[in-house]
Amino acid sequence: MRFLSLWDQPSPLRVVVVYAFISSLWILLSDHLIDQWIDSVALLTQLQTIKGWLFVLVTSGIIYAMIQRECQRLQRANALLQGIIESTPDAIFVKDLQGRYVLSNQGTLQALGLGAETQVLGCVDEDFWPQEVAAQLRADDRWVLEHQDLLKIEEELVTAQGPRVFLTTKTLWRDRQGEAVGVIGVARDLTERVAAEKALRESETRYRTLSETLEQRVQERTLELEQGQQQLTQIMAELKRSNQELEQFAYIVSHDLQEPLRSVESYTRLLAEKLGDRLDEQTQTYLHFVIDGAERMQQLIRDLLAYSRVGTTNRGFERTDCAEVLARVLRDLRVAIAESQATVTYDNLPVLCVDSLQLGQLLQNLLANAIKFCRDRLPQVHIQAQSMPLDALPAAALGRDTHETAPLKADDPVWLFSVRDNGIGIRDRYLDRIFVIFKRLHTRREFEGTGVGLAICRKIVERHQGRIWAESEPGVGSTFYFWLPEQPADPLRCRF
Repeated sequence: MRFLSLWDQPSPLRVVVVYAFISSLWILLSDHLIDQWIDSVALLTQLQTIKGWLFVLVTSGIIYAMIQRECQRLQRANALLQGIIESTPDAIFVKDLQGRYVLSNQGTLQALGLGAETQVLGCVDEDFWPQEVAAQLRADDRWVLEHQDLLKIEEELVTAQGPRVFLTTKTLWRDRQGEAVGVIGVARDLTERVAAEKALRESETRYRTLSETLEQRVQERTLELEQGQQQLTQIMAELKRSNQELEQFAYIVSHDLQEPLRSVESYTRLLAEKLGDRLDEQTQTYLHFVIDGAERMQQLIRDLLAYSRVGTTNRGFERTDCAEVLARVLRDLRVAIAESQATVTYDNLPVLCVDSLQLGQLLQNLLANAIKFCRDRLPQVHIQAQSMPLDALPAAALGRDTHETAPLKADDPVWLFSVRDNGIGIRDRYLDRIFVIFKRLHTRREFEGTGVGLAICRKIVERHQGRIWAESEPGVGSTFYFWLPEQPADPLRCRF
């Protein structure tokens, strides 16, 4: 890009041409005019002298103006070049053919580890570097001069500031005739960048090693989890099979025990009737104990059969009107309700996908307990149900995961049932025990029962993927809660 016009860059030839043209024109015109106007030889001599001096003065002024303007241009160009060189952070230097520095900038002094006032011009590499380093630098200069090509090399040099890494570029310095007169060099300090790249590579190596280690650990942990899951699945399958076998065993044993018990009860009754008048009072009491024990044993076996059937039934779920199930239960309990003068009320009940027979058994057990455990007061029982999402249930409703299939989602709709009575109540420390099979809180003299009813309720609710619990205050009454999903987690379990 040209910053100056042609006339702002005078050449010696152009100066000579201009000078010759003006001189010739002045001589010819001035001589012609003097010859035309002056006849006196003396006057002509004087005018020629004046004309000569005038020519010298005018041409001197013109030459001075041209030289002055050229000097100013050279000063501006030199200041511009010096400003560019000094403002560049890279080391810029020029050496002549003897290896002497003829130009350098502040970056060169910094690269050499020298002070700002240190004189570099006229010095050679041996003045700043050890002999072997200076020899290598001179060899690089000779390669550029011999091959007349660009040389780019990354080298580590020990300066006064310590080891530094430089990217040095060297090329030929040519004069106006194109002859090689030295070497021009630019050296960029790459120490920080090289250190950063080294740290980055080391960091990448560490992270790569860590990643590979983590990946291996993840694979090992995944394998362990898979093995653990397989073992857990196997254990769960074995446990399920064991429970099924246990339930089947309980069913078979309970069923087979009924026949000998019926025989014991029947023959004991026949014996009491046949020999009743001939037996003393104590013997008759013993016979009544045998009959009572056989009856209680039969009831216990019937409850045990009912408990085992909850898990072994193959009945599917179907859409069931809970109000109709409750009406059927109330008809079955009409004698107990009438004898106890109980009052049973209920709100609107939903239509759910459930096992209708087991839902009836669940409600019947809860109502029968509410009527039975009232002592000398008239039983009052109220049943209600309300819909809500699963995550809106109270904390007690989610205390245990008993789902047999895929778990429900947090926003799945469920129905929360409550059966509230005004009975004798239960102390808090017994609220968990009442759902364990054969666990009783009262003697048989106080209240009849086998301790299986609430265990059956719990098993029915868990089969439906819900949960049952109780809240109570002694002397005030109890409320039994249970929730059931509106739809099973597995829709295939429901028959429409």
